[in-house]
Amino acid sequence: MKTWIRAASILLLSVPMLVGCGRSDLDAPCTPGIDCPLDIDRLCPGGVCPNVDPDAGTVVDIDGNVVDQDGDLVEDAGEEDTGFDPDAGQDEDRFTVSPDVDKDKDGIDDKKKCTVRADCTANPEFGSDYFCDNGECRRILECNSDSDCEPGPEGEPTECLDGRCVRKVCRGPDDCFPTEICSAGRCRPKPPSDNVVAVRILTPPGTIAPNEKKQLQAIATDQEGKIIPGQEFEWFSTETGVAAINQSSGQMTGGKTAGTTQVTARLKNKPEILSPPVAFTNPGEPKKPNGVRVVVTNTETGKPLSGSIVEIEHAGGVGQQLTGNDGTAFFENINPPLNVLSVFNPDFTFVTAYSVNARDIAVPLKPNVSDEFATGITGKMDFSEIREGDIFMGFGGVSISGELVGLDLTKIIGGPINTEIPFFQGAQFPVPGGTVFGLGDTLAIKTEVFALGDPGLRAAWALGGKLSSATLLPLINSALEGGVDIPTILRQTLPLLNTFRHDVKPNIELKGLPLVADPKDLDGDGDRNDKVPDYKSFPKVNLKPAQRLLLKTRVEVPILPRFQGKLLEGVIILGGTKVEGWGTVPLGLTGGLDQNQSDEFRDGQVQPLDLRFAPNHSGLEIGEYYVVVLATSFEVDFQSNTLGMSSGRISITSRLPETVVFQDGFLGLPEGSQYDGRTRNIRLAKVQSAHFYRMNFRQRGGKQWDVYLPANVPPTVVLPKFQGDDRAAGARIKIDTIRLKPGNDMNTLFAFNGRDLNVLERLTDAFSVLPITR
Repeated sequence: MKTWIRAASILLLSVPMLVGCGRSDLDAPCTPGIDCPLDIDRLCPGGVCPNVDPDAGTVVDIDGNVVDQDGDLVEDAGEEDTGFDPDAGQDEDRFTVSPDVDKDKDGIDDKKKCTVRADCTANPEFGSDYFCDNGECRRILECNSDSDCEPGPEGEPTECLDGRCVRKVCRGPDDCFPTEICSAGRCRPKPPSDNVVAVRILTPPGTIAPNEKKQLQAIATDQEGKIIPGQEFEWFSTETGVAAINQSSGQMTGGKTAGTTQVTARLKNKPEILSPPVAFTNPGEPKKPNGVRVVVTNTETGKPLSGSIVEIEHAGGVGQQLTGNDGTAFFENINPPLNVLSVFNPDFTFVTAYSVNARDIAVPLKPNVSDEFATGITGKMDFSEIREGDIFMGFGGVSISGELVGLDLTKIIGGPINTEIPFFQGAQFPVPGGTVFGLGDTLAIKTEVFALGDPGLRAAWALGGKLSSATLLPLINSALEGGVDIPTILRQTLPLLNTFRHDVKPNIELKGLPLVADPKDLDGDGDRNDKVPDYKSFPKVNLKPAQRLLLKTRVEVPILPRFQGKLLEGVIILGGTKVEGWGTVPLGLTGGLDQNQSDEFRDGQVQPLDLRFAPNHSGLEIGEYYVVVLATSFEVDFQSNTLGMSSGRISITSRLPETVVFQDGFLGLPEGSQYDGRTRNIRLAKVQSAHFYRMNFRQRGGKQWDVYLPANVPPTVVLPKFQGDDRAAGARIKIDTIRLKPGNDMNTLFAFNGRDLNVLERLTDAFSVLPITR
C-alpha cells in the first residue's frame, strides 16, 4: 500500500513529465539554453520557446513581459505586477494618512497613483526600483532582515518578507486599536452593522460547573451568509442562578443552582437581530459532601446523558449506578482515589480511567461514528488570482473538528483517490483526495477536491499556488540522481508551499452519508467489492486561493525523537486557526528534514523553519493561531486512518509570535506497549516526562473505547469487562502519550472544573502517537 508521503511524491515526480522541456510530448518542445537562445529561468515555459531578441539580450516570457538575461523585468505586459502585493485579492486597504499631502478621496497622492508597475517605472519621479502596491507606487527595498527596512511613506512600520520590505502586518487583535479589527493582516475599521441580518452563537451547548468561567463567541452574517467581522453583541441568560453572563463581553460564570439556562446574543446596534438560544446545564453542587459524583455528558450536544452505566472499582469493592436525567451518578461512602472508573453507554465511546483522584468527576462521551458513513466536500479550485508559475498545485479540505492530539492526516489532505498520471503508461496512483495539480490549461491532471470531514458546522479551506517549472525541474532532477530519494525531494519542495495562497468558506453544514459501492476501485486499494464515501452527494464548494500568506513565524524545532533506535527523519508543520464550533482551519504548511538523512550520521537536528501563514480573514478573525509540529517517519498508511507513528508539539496564541520556541523536547514513543486479549492485560512502556497515556481501541464499524492511564499506574493493569460488549476484541489499537502544560495532570481532566477532556488540546504541551500490536 502506498504511503501518503510516497503518494505525494508521485505528484512531485510527475512534474518533469508535465513540463515537456527537451521532450516530444508537447507541440513545441524545448530545453533552456539548447533549443532556446538564452538560458534564463523563464525561457522554456510549458515546453515552448518564447519570443527572443538575441541582440538586445531580452525575451518576451509566457506572460508577455520583457525580461533580460538575468530574468529581471524590462517591460511589464500591462497586468498586475508579479512582485509582492500585500493586498492582492483583498479588500481596499485603509490607512490613516497625513492631512498635509495632496490626496483625493481614495487617500492616495494623485502623482503616486498606478494600476500596473509600468505606471511607476515610466514615471521620471520614480523609476525601475518602484512597483505598484495597491494603487500606489512604492519603492522596492531588498532586505535580509526587518532591520534593513525603513518606515513606509506615511511612517507605517515595515518588515522583511521574501527579500522585500513590505508594510508590517497585524498578528492578532492586540496589534490594533479597540476601534479596529485585525483582518487579512491589516488593522481595519470595524465594519458597520448596516448589512447584518442574523446572529449566531458559535459556542456549542454544554455543561457548566459552579464557579466555572466560559467565554462565548458569536458571529454576524449578511443576507448571503457572509460573515461581517468586528460586530459587538449583548448577551443574556434566562436563568442567572444557573449561569450568569457578562452582557458586553459574553463571559459566562456557572452559579450554584442546578438547572438549564438559555443564552442568546443580540446585535448591539440592532436589538431586533437576536441569535437562536443555546442551552447550558449546571448540575449544581454535589448533594452530599462525602462520596463521589460522576457527571456524564454528550460531547456533541453538551447535554447530560441519562442511562449511562458508571462503574467504580475502589478499596471496598465495585459499585455500579445509572446516571439520572441530570446525567449524574452519586456513590456514597466512597473516597478517592478510585482504582478504576468506567462509563459505558452503547451509543457512545466507552471511557475507562485508572487512579482517578477526584471527588466531583466529569466524563464527556463521544457519540459512536459509524465507519459506514462519511461526509465532506467536493469542488473545483480556481487559480486565476495567481499569475506566477506554470504548474498549479493545491490542497483543499474541511476544518478539523475535535482535538489535534493524535491528528489524523486524512483530515488535512483527504483519503486516497485513484488518479491517472500521464507519462506513466496510463497507470493510476492513489493520491490524496484533497489535492489538485496539473500544467495550466494544457494538462490538468486532477482538478477536483475530494475532502473528508466530520458532521456539523464546518469551514472549507484551500491552500494553492503556481510553481515555476524552471524552478522545479532542477530540484526534481537533482533529487532523482542515483534513484528516487523521497526525503531529498521533500526537503527541496516543501518550502515552496510558502508561496501558496489561501481561501476559506465558513459556515458549511455537513451531514454523514452512507458509503457506496466501489466497482471502479476509486480508493486504489485493489478491492472493487468494498465501499467508499459518496463523494457525488457531498456539498460542492468551489475555492479560489487569493489571500497571500502574509504572516511568517520562525519555528525552532526540538531535537527529533527516536523510534526503534533510530532518529526520525523530519517534521511536518501545520499552521492554522481554531474557531469554536467550526474546528481548526489550516492556514499554512511546511516541513523539513534532518540535514543528514543517513542513519549513521543523523543527529536529530532540523534547521529552524520559516512557516508562512495566511492571516485570519473572511470570518476567521475571532480565531486563535495554532502551530503544530509533527516529528514523523513519513511512513503514513492510508488504510490505517491514523497518522501512524509521530510525536508532536502544540502552540496556541491569540497573536502569532515572530518565533515559536518549545522549551522542552518531543515526547518519546511507548515502544513495547501491548494488549493481551486473552488475559485482558495492558502492558505499558513508560515514557519520560509523560503525564498520562490514552489507549484507543477502535473496532470495524466505528465503536471505540478510550482507556486513560496516569504516569504512576503500574506497568500492567487489567481492562474491565462490560456485559458482552468487548470493544477491545478485534480492534485496531493506538496509544497516545501526553504531557500537559505546567500545573495540570490527568486528574485535572477528570475533575468537574471546566478543564475536562473537551479542552484536552488547550492543556496539552506535547504528545506522541503509536499504533501497537497485541
